[in-house]
Amino acid sequence: MSFHFIERILDEIIKYPWLVKKVFVLVFSLLFFVLSYVFFLQPSKDLKIALEKKESQLRHQFEKLQQEASALDMQSKQIKMQNKQFKMMLKQLPAQNEMPGLLEALSNTGALSRLNLVSFTPQPEILHDFYIELPIQITVSGNYHQFALFVSQLAAIGRILVINDFEIEKAPIDKLIRISQGEQLIMTMTLTLYRYRMP
Repeated sequence: MSFHFIERILDEIIKYPWLVKKVFVLVFSLLFFVLSYVFFLQPSKDLKIALEKKESQLRHQFEKLQQEASALDMQSKQIKMQNKQFKMMLKQLPAQNEMPGLLEALSNTGALSRLNLVSFTPQPEILHDFYIELPIQITVSGNYHQFALFVSQLAAIGRILVINDFEIEKAPIDKLIRISQGEQLIMTMTLTLYRYRMP
């Protein structure tokens, strides 16, 4: 029935003058385009804007996650390297049973440098979280060359040693000894050894 109604309207339009038909086609076309825009193009445009916004958010989120993954990988490498360095440093901290040998190595180092050992006095240990300090007050006599040789040989022992309170002075007149290398000097220092503290 509706089809017959439309057919009748079209038959009536055909009978109208040419100008009326032209206006009718123009109005119908305009109405078609307006309805198409409202029902089809505008929702598609809104959907496109929403999808572009979502794409931008996802891209930003992806870039942020990519940066975090890159930083995490770098931090993982740094932690591995620091663990390796920590293990190497722990090897330089002798255990309790190595201390007598290390003290003997220090004594031998002084002898190899041709220094005269005046005094060798271990001080009380200082406890820390995972290591122990063992300060030793050492007084030796010799010349500058022998002192330099002694210090360089200490560095070659392969353990963590720190020299503190370093002083060099002329030997007192009553203890002055002349040797072929030059005037005798007195060197006093606190040499700190470190050892691993067992948990």
